[in-house]
Amino acid sequence: MVIILGAIVIFLFTYFVLGWSWWLSLLWLAGYLVLQIASERHPKANQIVDKSFAILALVIAPFLVWFGNDDLAAGNLLEGILVTLGGMALAAYGSYNVWIKPKKRSKLWLLFSIFLPGLGYIPLAILANKRKTKDGLQGTMKMTTIRRTWENILNPLGEEGLSLLSIGSAEEAREIIDAFFLPDKINPLTFWGNCEALLRGGHPSLEDLLDGKKSCQSTPSLSRFTWIADRPVGMPLWFIAAYPDVLLWYDNQVGDYMKAHRPDEDSLAAFSADLFGLDPTDPDLEEKLRDSMDREGKFRPSILRNFVLSYKEKTGRELETAVRGK
Repeated sequence: MVIILGAIVIFLFTYFVLGWSWWLSLLWLAGYLVLQIASERHPKANQIVDKSFAILALVIAPFLVWFGNDDLAAGNLLEGILVTLGGMALAAYGSYNVWIKPKKRSKLWLLFSIFLPGLGYIPLAILANKRKTKDGLQGTMKMTTIRRTWENILNPLGEEGLSLLSIGSAEEAREIIDAFFLPDKINPLTFWGNCEALLRGGHPSLEDLLDGKKSCQSTPSLSRFTWIADRPVGMPLWFIAAYPDVLLWYDNQVGDYMKAHRPDEDSLAAFSADLFGLDPTDPDLEEKLRDSMDREGKFRPSILRNFVLSYKEKTGRELETAVRGK
């Protein structure tokens, strides 16, 4: 009965905990059964088998403790605890058989004390995982709240209102929120202030004239683009409102390049492509640029995302419309 129970434990531990293949687990199980049956039929061999198992346990134990601690550090608590405890059990088994059981005691039992720090790592890993889980949950809740804020701003606009911002549908609005506003931490109030300034074309509203102050301030870079004639061709209004500093940087870069080099059309196109984060030497560049425009003649979000990343990489600046200190 004890032999069968031991065989089951060996198979379950090697297959489910250590993740070995079924055939390797069965091979270890078969080896265990053969040794146990042989030791019962040949009593003289029993001492050799026990000592061999004890030495093997002491050899395997540190590796199990090591693997278990790695699992704990990676956040796999259940597997890490089981593997670590398995290593400690082997260390205890080996130490017992080489120290307490035999008449002539070996100093190999001292190895057991080396594995104790691995056991002590378990509560530390559990506490660290709880802290990580709590931080992750708080971050998820915060992100969900911000997403809901954006949806509360854009969804009530309806299809007609979204079209004023160059957004085709509510689904596209959600994609823009997830791909741009959330990762770049765009401030919803700042964005809406810029939208109001763009929709008014630089003219003050009646509320501004009566109160003498603006409810939502626009950002400094936006002043270059408030008049319709000054806005860059192909840029959707939502992008101008969210990233006016990126567009101002692009205009300044192109202006300085033209003053310094007096470039032809091809070299200027290559320079502009580089600012957009594209490869100027790409033979398919023209085709990619054509595909980057939608039916309304506006840049698609994919190339605009590339544009923002290029700005961040080349300047290292914080976005003007981003939430500060977050």
